[in-house]
Amino acid sequence: MLARYGGEEFACVLPETGSQGAFEVARQLEANVRAVRIPHADSPVDGNVTVSVGVAVCEGDATIAQLLANADAQLYRAKAEGRGRVCVEPG
Repeated sequence: MLARYGGEEFACVLPETGSQGAFEVARQLEANVRAVRIPHADSPVDGNVTVSVGVAVCEGDATIAQLLANADAQLYRAKAEGRGRVCVEPG
């Protein structure tokens, strides 16, 4: 399921998917957006639209709030490392 989560953020829920599978889906999403080559003249990263993706996996007794916080932390890590990339929580 892919849904808007905030102004410019989306959440992609992948039941029964581990971190490697989630990373592959996120990497493909990022590559697909990049491949469309939508012009973005004001971008400091690229002349086209890019996406930054933070990946978190819910394991054990993690709450939804913890999962979202982990994904958000990875999103901001992706942005800090240069944008237009995928970051996955360690684990």
